[in-house]
Amino acid sequence: MALPRILRTRRRIARRRVRRRVWLGGGLVLLLLLGAGGWWRLRHMEAGPAYTVAIGPSRFVVEVAADDVSRYRGLSGRARMADDAGMLFVYPAERPKDDMVFVMRRCLFDIDIAFINAQRKIVTIHTMKVEPPDTPEAYLVRYPATADAQFALEVRGGQFARRGIRVGDAAEFSPEIEKLIPSSARD
Repeated sequence: MALPRILRTRRRIARRRVRRRVWLGGGLVLLLLLGAGGWWRLRHMEAGPAYTVAIGPSRFVVEVAADDVSRYRGLSGRARMADDAGMLFVYPAERPKDDMVFVMRRCLFDIDIAFINAQRKIVTIHTMKVEPPDTPEAYLVRYPATADAQFALEVRGGQFARRGIRVGDAAEFSPEIEKLIPSSARD
């Protein structure tokens, strides 16, 4: 005998609820896994070789920006960064000081920047302050190198002062970074 219409409707509703709970539970697990992966990327920057820059006793795990697109993007849009993390901007050769100018484009936290010459000596340090998000490019504060430089190291604001890093200090790059530098620039 067929079930009354009201019972069939109740069963159908119950099955939908069960399916909905399964989908929501699976979605929640997926979000948690993606969130954990996002945290790991924030802590260790982009996945890849362990690039490190050492300045005296301080060591930074860095992401390398070695092409025009990644150098332009820089740390824009990042919500946070670990104290021992950073980004190293690598240019194929030493550039005149007038060509080494950085801005805080869509950055969400203060950043220390050290310009480093081809001999791996720090030639300039700035603490770059957060700009309002809608600031037109022409109105962004410019942070120039005061001498010719081939590299720029960006870390969380205040890290250089806390660690006693100053102009004239030597930077040592991991072998993985050295491989990215054209051999003509290493001579």
